[in-house]
Amino acid sequence: MTLLDGTTYDAAVRARSVGYYRNRRLILADVNLTIAAGGRWVLFGPNGVGKSTLLEMIAMRTYPNVGELHVLGGRTVAGSDPERRRARVVTVSAAFGRSVGPEMNPLTVVASGISRGSGYSADEAYEKAYAMMRRFGVAYLAGKRWHNLSEGERTRVMISRALVSPADLLIFDEPTTGLDLGGRETVLRELSALASRRDDRTMLLVTHQVEDIPAGFDHIAMMGRMTEHKCVIYLDAHPRIYATLDGNTTPGTITFAGPIGEGLTDKRLASMFGISLHVERTRGRWKAAFRSRLA
Repeated sequence: MTLLDGTTYDAAVRARSVGYYRNRRLILADVNLTIAAGGRWVLFGPNGVGKSTLLEMIAMRTYPNVGELHVLGGRTVAGSDPERRRARVVTVSAAFGRSVGPEMNPLTVVASGISRGSGYSADEAYEKAYAMMRRFGVAYLAGKRWHNLSEGERTRVMISRALVSPADLLIFDEPTTGLDLGGRETVLRELSALASRRDDRTMLLVTHQVEDIPAGFDHIAMMGRMTEHKCVIYLDAHPRIYATLDGNTTPGTITFAGPIGEGLTDKRLASMFGISLHVERTRGRWKAAFRSRLA
C-alpha cells in the first residue's frame, strides 16, 4: 500500500511487545499483533481489558511507552508529528459523537469526512455525503441538529462519515451500541457488504459481542489478562517500567491473533469470560450461548 506522501507499507498495524503504563499501573503488556494492509479484523475481548487503550494507540492519540508500534508504515512515537498518518485513520466511536457540536447539521458532519484535498467541490462533497446517508437510511436527518438525534441515529451518521472519507484504516468501535434491532442489522449488513467488496482499506471492528461481528471479517485479535507469572517475567525484562502489580489487576494482552474460526472456539471463550459457552457460526454470523453441564 502507498500513501499520498509516498510512504509504502505492507502491514497497516505492527505491534512488537507493546506495553503501556500510567500512574504505576500496567494497562497493556507484551502486545504482539500484525494486521496486513487491506485486512478485515476484529478486536475482541471483555470490558476493562485494554481494548480502548490499544485503539487509542493505533489511532495515534496515545503512544506506547514500551515496545514498538508501527501504523500505516511509520513508527508512532510521542513527540513526533504523525498528523498526516493520523488523518488516514478514521474511528467511529461514541467519543467522536460527543465531540460534535450540538447545533451541527448531520449532513455537514458526514461531508466533513471528505478531505479538502480530495478534489471534490463543496457541492460535490455534500452530494456524496447525502448519497451515503440515504444508503444508511438516515437521509431524513439532513438539516436537523445533532443534539436532537438518538444514539442510534448518531452512530449511523458517523459510519456514513467514515465511509465517505479517504482513510486507509477504518476503525469501528462497537458501532451497534445504542441501536435497535433494525438499526443494528442495517449497520451489520452494510459493514458486511463493505468488508466483502474489493476495497484496499484496512478495517478493524471492536466488540465484546460475537453476535455483532459482521460476515466478511475473517481475522480476530482476542484480548485477555496476562497471567501473574508472565507479568512478573515481563516486568523483570523491562526494568524501566514504572509500574507495580501491588493492588492492581494484571495487564491486558493479545491471547490469540489469526483466522476468526480458529479464535472463536468454546474453549477460548470459556477461558476469556469464565463461564461455559458454546459458539457457532451460521451463514457467516456468529452467536454464543451459555452451555449447561447437561448440554
